[in-house]
Amino acid sequence: MLIQIPKDFKLLLYAANWTFGEHFEKAGGKGREDFQQNIECRVTGRGSLKRLSPDEQQLIFLQELLGHLTEIEESFATLADCARLFRASPKLPKGVSVHRFRKLLLESHLEELYIFINRIDSCITFFQRAYARDVELENAGVLGSKLKTIVKKKFADIISIRGAHTHRVRLSHILEDCRRILFLETLSTTSSDPAVERILSQARRQFQQEACQKLNKFTLGAKDVLLGLTQFLICYTDQNGLFRIPRRYDK
Repeated sequence: MLIQIPKDFKLLLYAANWTFGEHFEKAGGKGREDFQQNIECRVTGRGSLKRLSPDEQQLIFLQELLGHLTEIEESFATLADCARLFRASPKLPKGVSVHRFRKLLLESHLEELYIFINRIDSCITFFQRAYARDVELENAGVLGSKLKTIVKKKFADIISIRGAHTHRVRLSHILEDCRRILFLETLSTTSSDPAVERILSQARRQFQQEACQKLNKFTLGAKDVLLGLTQFLICYTDQNGLFRIPRRYDK
């Protein structure tokens, strides 16, 4: 199953880029000295990036907006990559088993899903605060709060597991099958009993199937959240599909 970033969310990311570009041109465009310095810094690796001036409120807002959207896009792409790689059979270096490779992917997916949830929350909070003075968008802010609640309920188990992973036991809630396989692998190295090999092979197949289903389920759940966020973000665009500058930044 190929899971991709929703087209509508990508269009919003393009809209954010266009909106930034439009206001950047008004502020002096590519002829600006600070822009030229930043380009040189990125190309040569020397010096440091120059920040926007505090009086360029519109550009500061749009830069933060782009940061939120690109971080969410990258996070979701990582979730999808983990799900795809888990189903693959890559050529691995000597000493790394396929089972351990998949275990690492499972852990990475869990970590990234937790990051994704927090980035969604941060993005919604950013919009609610940025547009707090825009009274006509009050209902959109309420919608954002509802979306936050839905996301937390939807992934409550994941948030709990992540907390236990960090503070108590490494993924003990979902990786007991992994522990069983590792035990069977240890037995197989010290035993020539064909029954052990048969049980080990069966355990690996079962783990692969069940874990693959979990990754797809979690990733599709994240996609649903992204679709909900897209509907929330559309409230903040104008008739031309560009993001509206909040009153507090429109100076």
